Amino acid sequence: MTRFLLRFAPLAVLSGCFMPYAEDAGIRTTQSEIRKTVVFAAAALGEVNALTLVSSNGMSQIVVGGQAGAAFLDLGYVQERFVRFSYPGLSSTVPVDVEGDGRYGFMDRECGLSATVLSSEAALLWSFPPKDDADYDRNPNQMAAGDLDGDGDLEFVVGAGGGIYAFDKAGSMIWQADASLVFAVEIADLDEDGKLEVVHLDEPNKIVIRDGKGEEIRRFDRPAGLHGDPLLWRNEKGGYLAIGNRGDVMHVLDLSGKEITTLELSPEHGYFNSVRPMRIEGRTCYAASTKLSYCPGIGYLYLFDERGTIIHEEVFKGRVDSMLTFPEPGRTNSDILLIGVETQVIEYRWLPAESR
Repeated sequence: MTRFLLRFAPLAVLSGCFMPYAEDAGIRTTQSEIRKTVVFAAAALGEVNALTLVSSNGMSQIVVGGQAGAAFLDLGYVQERFVRFSYPGLSSTVPVDVEGDGRYGFMDRECGLSATVLSSEAALLWSFPPKDDADYDRNPNQMAAGDLDGDGDLEFVVGAGGGIYAFDKAGSMIWQADASLVFAVEIADLDEDGKLEVVHLDEPNKIVIRDGKGEEIRRFDRPAGLHGDPLLWRNEKGGYLAIGNRGDVMHVLDLSGKEITTLELSPEHGYFNSVRPMRIEGRTCYAASTKLSYCPGIGYLYLFDERGTIIHEEVFKGRVDSMLTFPEPGRTNSDILLIGVETQVIEYRWLPAESR
């Protein structure tokens, strides 16, 4: 097991909150082969809260989700479509092809006050619990979408206090299963048999795997207090890895529960918000965002090489609430990293040796 430790400077008060001593927003550490570019900005979106890669009519698009709307971009970051929301702002705007016609609607992945699904024109299709339902014991935490029964239509799985719930695309409940507190949920074909499984975190300290009908397949222990964003990573060698954090420690486990890697922060200097694996010149590296509970308006980005060495370290006057990695067009061994900060999307790419 590999263990990485991040070190930070002492703290001081800056602009009404705590930040590392004598440090303004900006790049602290980087390497010459890393190129940073602001590739998209739209105040009409509100704060960027999700970045997703989708395919429509055989073409890839980047969907920039915000509190007030969503922008569909081609891979050159040219806007092809913009949808403005009249429904109150979503906390994590993720595109979903609700009708299977290539016109993406939206779900609120992190749920906010309710699990919400919108049409391609941003009309409310359904929410859980309904607005007139005062059953706060079922307050949802996270949702995921996938074709659980293989009929070609999407189903939605919502993790909540007291259980996990599956709905059809119209919002009718299909099944529910008891659970203590489900605060992270994913849908994936874990054993590559063509059937999707549901994976979720559950108290006390368990990762649970269910079939598409909600029946439990297996569960295994996880580090105490674990949260995850994302919960699953697709392993380039085949299969999946489960990840999660408990504040200042980020864990990577295989689906037997064996710990593969641990990333650590000094506890007084923030906690993990999200981590993504990425390839840099054929090597598996990590991008991580962190934030400080006592300074929620400040965000941090860290890029690690495969040995855990920090190769890029940056502070933002704004939270880093969304990240996306995808293969760089024309290159087979490196990924592009996108992050969302306030109303901007920022790209990081690694220049090939001949371009440096």
